[in-house]
Amino acid sequence: MTKQEFLNGKEFMYHSQLDTCYYFENDAIIEAGYYKGKILTTQHHANVESIGTKYFTYYTFVLGKRISGKINFLNL
Repeated sequence: MTKQEFLNGKEFMYHSQLDTCYYFENDAIIEAGYYKGKILTTQHHANVESIGTKYFTYYTFVLGKRISGKINFLNL
């Protein structure tokens, strides 16, 4: 995936999850759950902190603890 495809909201899978895809929208990663090829649910998954030329950084909170990382566009 390219940075522009990411910014345009193209869906991507991470770690080859067959029933879940993600996409970028309004500075956040949205998780879309599929059932029989149709979107069943969507929910906020993580916040996007910054977008570079090769990767983006994200963060979220789990039980009050901040979890963060970076993902290369080529890995999507």
